[in-house]
Amino acid sequence: MTNQLQPIDGGLSPEARALAAHLRDLFHPLETSVRRFATRCHSDAGTVSRYLNGTRIPPWAFVRVLLAEVGAARQQPLRGEVLDHTRKLHRAALRVSNRGLYELQTLQDQLEQADREQRQAGIREQALLEALQARQQRIADLEITLHEIEGAGAARQAEQRELVLLLEGRDETAREEIERLREEVDELRNQLAAARELVEAAEERCVTLESQLEMAEIDTESGQELRDAESLHLARQDAAEANDRAARLQEELNDVRRLTAPQPQPPRRDIPAVLDLDPAQLCKALQRVAATGSETEWRSLALSIGEHYPTADTAQLVRELKDINDQIISMAVCSHFSSKRGAQDVFDLIDDLGWGFLAVGGASLWRRIITWFTWEARLLEIQKMLYLTDQAPVPEVTIEIFNAAAGERSPEIVMALLERADYERRQMLVGSIAARREVYKIPSLLEMIRARKEESYLVDQILSGVADTRPGVASQLIVLLEAVGSKDDVKFLRSHLA
Repeated sequence: MTNQLQPIDGGLSPEARALAAHLRDLFHPLETSVRRFATRCHSDAGTVSRYLNGTRIPPWAFVRVLLAEVGAARQQPLRGEVLDHTRKLHRAALRVSNRGLYELQTLQDQLEQADREQRQAGIREQALLEALQARQQRIADLEITLHEIEGAGAARQAEQRELVLLLEGRDETAREEIERLREEVDELRNQLAAARELVEAAEERCVTLESQLEMAEIDTESGQELRDAESLHLARQDAAEANDRAARLQEELNDVRRLTAPQPQPPRRDIPAVLDLDPAQLCKALQRVAATGSETEWRSLALSIGEHYPTADTAQLVRELKDINDQIISMAVCSHFSSKRGAQDVFDLIDDLGWGFLAVGGASLWRRIITWFTWEARLLEIQKMLYLTDQAPVPEVTIEIFNAAAGERSPEIVMALLERADYERRQMLVGSIAARREVYKIPSLLEMIRARKEESYLVDQILSGVADTRPGVASQLIVLLEAVGSKDDVKFLRSHLA
């Protein structure tokens, strides 16, 4: 991809458009390319381009790096007004594009402010303590002076009346200053106690915000899914699913997926070096391997590309392959990429290609990529994809994920998705189960749902959905449910079909 920025899309929200324009105003004076700047913030050119084009709201850490680079280029720190304006634009864009990330960023801002207040309260406490100690020392010095005055006054009272009057005056002055200082000491002690309370309150506020931030980060990054995914239950499920994968795939699965399954033969030794080529060169290399080598060789190369080739370059390679009408290799690359990469990479690939990108033959490529991804991804990655696709311009992405999961994934995965979905998404997933799940896979899922008593109402929804959308399958399901002794479910289905 090139480093030249595209015009800002007029279809963006006003907040996203305003932020993108402001970030460009900051970026252009740096007089550097997008690709070179991406290396400074440990990112890639495609991601930085999306930040500057407004199609994705950058994390605040990226904005900080950009502001720091601008300050370094100007050889002076940016004014506070610039920082405040940038922060305001960023938070506004984040609020309208992704509510979860906005709330997370708000907590981070609050923690940062609370930390500043805690440090300032600590500094004030130290200053008050030093002032208190200084006044206490002054009182001690004055009391010594007062004793000296009183002693001197008694010894010389008869001899030097004027000196006595002078000493009495100094005595009164010292007493007044001591009294004043003692009042100041009392006030300083009160202020010190209040300052210490502020320090403690600020520290408690920081601890509370850290806890809230940790919980928000867990929710945002699907921390609960991570714990579940790492649990023994899901570990066993993943292992069983991997071992039984071939048996569970049905004949109606997409022919392209069947054709792109990796072969057991070892790859050709020189294949990894090919990945150093740019997309146009790699496209030609793929054609040569497909024309002169064995099928195993080009499939192995497609697998290596899917596993290791940069996301932005993979998107360009898919475009190159489409231009020459090579559907088989293109689909092989996309299939391996989708099944080997995490949610963020897969989302970025679709976003880079464009949600309107069509595969050879006219089908929307994002649907196939999402389906391949969902068939293979771990629960945590599916949750991340659901979170990422909240930003997608295509509303059907969620239902595509649920269709793929409902049709192919294990009861444990589907149950976990049901438990973590809000009401609207739960109803979508129930509909996908009723319409897409193989009949012989339904009883075990129903049994698992019924075991969660608070979720058992979903059983009737699934059964009624099967009866409404697939009456023939409902009849087969009755036979299976009778075999496992689910009399209530059989009765419900029969009454619904009647």
